[in-house]
This record gives sequence, structure tokens and C-alpha cells, in this order.
Amino acid sequence: MVLMLEDIIESYLILKRLPRTGWIQRGVSTPETIASHCWGVSFLSILLADHLKKKGIDVNIEKCLKMAILHDFHEAIVGDIPTPALDSKTKSMIEKKAIEKALKIPEYRELSIEYIEEKSIEAKIVKLADLLDMVLQAGDYASNGFSKVREFSHLIQRIRDHSIYKYAKDLIEKILSIRW
Repeated sequence: MVLMLEDIIESYLILKRLPRTGWIQRGVSTPETIASHCWGVSFLSILLADHLKKKGIDVNIEKCLKMAILHDFHEAIVGDIPTPALDSKTKSMIEKKAIEKALKIPEYRELSIEYIEEKSIEAKIVKLADLLDMVLQAGDYASNGFSKVREFSHLIQRIRDHSIYKYAKDLIEKILSIRW
């Protein structure tokens, strides 16, 4: 258990200092870290899950939160691979292999794979929160003069096409209006 804990803590520390690649590629001088992004996804997942729960949809908020915190944990091994760098099938395969290496705790490993495969409502919520966090961050960077990040605006349509959107449209549109 001690070795497993040491490995997980090492990965956790890497994520706290590893910057998000997409922002660097677009000229953001001090981009958020992967850990910062995971916090944003966690926060937005809670907002979305609470919203859906109030509408009578059965959601396990604790599971959402764990999944959101872990959703990019594999990036401590493979780094932050920008989406256009690889096709989604190859990227998913690489991420799953990294999860096997980075997450020795079975529950965490299973939650991470469930997220990648979007096998549950919780995984779908976290995936939507991931997109929403990227769009909000891009909007924030754009409002601070980093115009190249505006290309992330295409993700707004992916958010609106997401299967969960129809249940949280009012909340999501309010959130988007803050930066877009």
C-alpha cells in the first residue's frame, strides 16, 4: 500500500504543476494546470449534478465528484494530449493504458475508465462539465487578451448537443453567458 500511495502522490504532484497544452499552444503565458482544470470540472460537476437531482434525476453526486477529480489523472503519465493530435480511438487507448499504470486503486481505475467510456449518467455529467470548463477558461483567457483561444468556441455547440444539455439547459446557458 505504501508504494501505491507514493506513486499516486507523485502523480498528484505532477498534475499540480503540469500546464494544459492547448493553452500553451495558443499563447497563454501562464496557463492553468491540469489540477486546476480538474478542480473546475469538479465544481461544475457538482453544480450540474445538484441541478439534475433537483429535477428528480437519480444522480450519485459523490461518484460525480470522484470521477471529476480523477478524470485527467492519467495525464501525469502521458501528459496533456490535445484532441487534434490523435484520433479519439487511439487517444482513448493510450489513456486507458496510462490509467492502468497511474491508478492502482481499483475503484479509481474503474471510475476513470467509466468516464472515458461515458457509461453512466455521472460520466456524462463529468464529460459535459469538462467541456464547459474548457469553454469558460477559453472565454476567461479571451477576455484577458489571448485571442487565439476563441477557437474553443466551437465547443459550445458540442455542449448544446450533449445528451445531458436538455436537462440543464437553463443552468448551462446562464453559465455560458458569463464568459460568452
